[in-house]
Order: sequence, then C-alpha cells, then structure tokens
Amino acid sequence: MVEYEKMVREVLECNGCEFVRLGAGDYEIWYSEVTGKHFPVDLVIKSRRHANIVLRHGGIDSEL
Repeated sequence: MVEYEKMVREVLECNGCEFVRLGAGDYEIWYSEVTGKHFPVDLVIKSRRHANIVLRHGGIDSEL
C-alpha cells in the first residue's frame, strides 16, 4: 500500500506552503500563502483521495 504523506509534503513545500507546528493529535498544522489560511495535514495519508483533499486545502489544484 502506498503512503502519500511524503509526496504531499513535497508538493506543499514546492508550492509555498510552510510547516507551522505539530497538532494536538496525529497531524501537523501548515500555512498556505495562496489561501492565507492554516490547515491540518495528517501524519499518515494512505489514500490518494485524502492526499488530494489535503492539497486542495493548501490551495493547490494539481492531483497525485
């Protein structure tokens, strides 16, 4: 099974998103310069659908 978290983080960083801090649970908080908002990123992302949802929260239209 493919885990997408590494690919998601690379795409986020290449598109100007920044890691802010660890969240209270099993996620991280990131900031998107495109949307001007903070958004959560899970530490483990096992589905392509969920990975693409995280990218959309970061204001990125491309898909994995």
